Amino acid sequence: MAGTMFAPNQTTEFYSPLYDSYQAALGATMPANLIMFANPQNQTYGPELTNMKDSGKLSAGESIDVQAIRVQFIGAAKADIIAVMKAYQISLVYGGTAFYESTVDATPGGGGIYGDANNGAQDPRAVYNLPPQFPILITSGPIFNVVLKCGGVPPTLTAALFFRVYLDGLRRKLAA
Repeated sequence: MAGTMFAPNQTTEFYSPLYDSYQAALGATMPANLIMFANPQNQTYGPELTNMKDSGKLSAGESIDVQAIRVQFIGAAKADIIAVMKAYQISLVYGGTAFYESTVDATPGGGGIYGDANNGAQDPRAVYNLPPQFPILITSGPIFNVVLKCGGVPPTLTAALFFRVYLDGLRRKLAA
């Protein structure tokens, strides 16, 4: 059903990612388990870091058909990007069940500054998309997270690190 943004109690549809960020300082040791989408926007964690309004869940009446999972390094040393890609498994967990599991290098970011170190080519087409007939549907209510789990010793960073995890897809919410 095509959405509308103007009729009350109707659903609007739009393509827009959910995103959450991680940042750490030079010399920091990364955590063994990194839980993304657990921190909602607040006075110190603003819209430049996440677009989540609630911890680990969508607002009432909201849903997303996840069609791609991306990890985009925005500021990091090449050695740290490689260390993260080697050390961490990434999972999309929804309602306590993992619906996607892989390694970080299998979730290229598809962007970045040309010539800068990154996860994949600096090209918006360089993204691993889920098959279009099999999106992962996330609805309001059940908790979801993207979990980065270290399989060994978490890396100690050689420089400051900043990356975002994106869940790309068709979003729906009730029109205001």
